[in-house]
Amino acid sequence: MSYVLTLSIISVIPVDPGSVIQDVRLADGVSNSSGRIEVLHNGEWGTVCEDGWNLTDSDVVCRQLGYPTAEVTYRHAFFGEGSGFIWSNELQCNGNESYLSECKQDEFRELVCNHRQDVGVFCGSKRISVCWEDITLTLANFRNNPYCSANYLNIFTFFTHYMLRYLGG
Repeated sequence: MSYVLTLSIISVIPVDPGSVIQDVRLADGVSNSSGRIEVLHNGEWGTVCEDGWNLTDSDVVCRQLGYPTAEVTYRHAFFGEGSGFIWSNELQCNGNESYLSECKQDEFRELVCNHRQDVGVFCGSKRISVCWEDITLTLANFRNNPYCSANYLNIFTFFTHYMLRYLGG
């Protein structure tokens, strides 16, 4: 009779709770699925700077909050300026994460942004696409206008979404 002795070594790597995003919420939106993105870090809520933030990051925020996707990422404090600290941790989400804390991130730090750069999101079941690389939105007789820039696109998309909902579309 022979016996096999198996030894397992379990190593526990402590994670600094101050190095990860602990929670996320949306503030000052027109519904529960929209608003300024705020994160809980090291026990303190703060807003997120728009620098380096993209739609993939917003997708993860929406998924964490129970929505399948982000329809629009809003910049320039679209939902109003927040207060307190402004955070950025240079997230590198690949889009498959369920929580922001699963995204690769550099050291969490306070940035030199101001609250006019707070980022927001509109979460929903599908994405609204208004601008594409090879198509430019033009209005009236204007050409090469910045109507696909962040401000115009955000307002246009937000308005279009609610008008379609109002009309039953």
